[in-house]
Amino acid sequence: MKPVIFVHGYNFDPASVEDDPITGVYAEWEPHLADRPISMFTYYSAGGKWALLKAWAAGYRNTYRWAYSKLAVDAARPLCDVAWEIGPCDVICHSLGSRVVLKAAALGAPFERVVILGGAEMVPEARIAARLSPKVQYLNVMSTTDDVLDLMAEHFTPGDSHAAIGHDGVLGLSNWRNAVLDDSEVQEWALATHDWLLSGDLEGFMDHHVYYRWEQNWPLYIQFLDGDDLIDMPDKAREPPNTFFD
Repeated sequence: MKPVIFVHGYNFDPASVEDDPITGVYAEWEPHLADRPISMFTYYSAGGKWALLKAWAAGYRNTYRWAYSKLAVDAARPLCDVAWEIGPCDVICHSLGSRVVLKAAALGAPFERVVILGGAEMVPEARIAARLSPKVQYLNVMSTTDDVLDLMAEHFTPGDSHAAIGHDGVLGLSNWRNAVLDDSEVQEWALATHDWLLSGDLEGFMDHHVYYRWEQNWPLYIQFLDGDDLIDMPDKAREPPNTFFD
């Protein structure tokens, strides 16, 4: 099986024991892919102590804008280098990690299949990157009730677009599929076809983590990584198709 690279999102400082994604979020991902070689990519994404002061010193008014505009972009080249050291590989990324991965793919990283969980990248940016990496197959796992994307990604991100891929998806690209976990038609398909009980909206904890904390979502991701393009899955993304360049 191909190696899988994990890419975390916002608010991590790998230099901090408390903030290290390897002992935090990645520890929740690893058991589901223990039969695959795993590489755990880490980058500074405005976590740890004094993050706000560091953002101000860098010229940004909040830590998320700093992470989106600068830190995630800077992490793309190191991720690309890691991927070339590994060779053809797959990726699982979460939240702001989607921006890192899509930028790396556009730089030519040898990704084959990418699973995006609650992606915080904006739709126009994602569309450009996906077009620049036509050999990469993307599964964009969405939830229309994701509170973090509502409150942060779609309001603190610079620019005119306020549509994150984890909310709205990307349509009209042959190498991009959207899986809307909280859509009833998608859930009915998953249950009838594969006996999967998908969830994108859980009461009691933030929906931005439901993608990987609801264990019955993982078989969908593994099926995709195993080579299934999920062409029979209803694609219920909300973005109007953009076929101008198709």
